[in-house]
Amino acid sequence: MNIIKKLTIVALSIVILMPGLYADAAKTVAKKDATKTNIDVNSLMSNSSLKISWADTNDVMQNSSAGEQATQRTDTKREELSKNVQDIAQQIQKEVQNYESKKNMLSEQARKDQEAKLTKMDREYKNAVQGAEEEFKMFVMQETEQLSKMMVDAAKDFAEKQKVDVVIDAVSGRPIYVSPKADCTLGLRKSLDKKHEEKLAAAKKQEKTATA
Repeated sequence: MNIIKKLTIVALSIVILMPGLYADAAKTVAKKDATKTNIDVNSLMSNSSLKISWADTNDVMQNSSAGEQATQRTDTKREELSKNVQDIAQQIQKEVQNYESKKNMLSEQARKDQEAKLTKMDREYKNAVQGAEEEFKMFVMQETEQLSKMMVDAAKDFAEKQKVDVVIDAVSGRPIYVSPKADCTLGLRKSLDKKHEEKLAAAKKQEKTATA
């Protein structure tokens, strides 16, 4: 079998990988961070005493100066990884061309040795592509998580200065920031205790009725 056909040098997938990956990661992380605040948005919206605003987190993360710089760093990282893998691919192509040009002059054993060498290089190339893709994805996630945390902190600062009680993420529909004024934890705990006491009282009354 022709060695060129045996080698499966695929197109550099990491170059194709970048478009949309950063945006997808941003959506994932923003949704994850928003989910940390598990609050009933409908209840907040129905509370007329609260001042509520909303924000498009995709727009904030992509078009802010912090987001643009994160995108630039991501582009630089992608180009660096792409170049590293492309250099390996070009080296393999040179080795293949060199082999093809002289294979008819090689002994059968020498051809087998060269083909084994090229096959090994092909495996190493594929491993390099996979490693670069994984490294790139991890880099994107780290950049996005940092940016998402900055956005949440910025939402808090903005809300406190503008006297906004709740900032809703228009993407996920969940709160990014909720002021202490909107926190009903203590009231909910007291309500639960009351429900529990009522349940115990009802059970005790039912027990007395049964034994009477």
